[in-house]
Amino acid sequence: MAAYIVAYDLFENTIRQQRLAQRLQSLGAHWTLRDHVCFLTTDLSASELMDRLEDCLGESDELFIARLSGQAAWAGLHRADSEWLRSHLGR
Repeated sequence: MAAYIVAYDLFENTIRQQRLAQRLQSLGAHWTLRDHVCFLTTDLSASELMDRLEDCLGESDELFIARLSGQAAWAGLHRADSEWLRSHLGR
C-alpha cells in the first residue's frame, strides 16, 4: 500500500465537503490532520485517486494528491495522531 497526502479547498458547499469526506473514508485507511488535509493509504495510484475524487469537486474547488516517499517528520501532534502516522508512514 502507498501513503498519500490529500489537500483540498472546497468553496462554500457543505454537500460536496460531506461527499468528499465520505469518499475519502471509503478509499482506504485515512486520517485527517487538519481541516482539508488528510493522509490516505491505498493500493490506488495518485491518478486513480484523482479519478475517484474529482466528481466531488465544483468548478472553483481545488484538490492536491501526492504520494509520500516514506520519510516524514512531525512535532506537536497528539499521541494518537503520531501513532497513526508511525503505523502508516513509518518514522
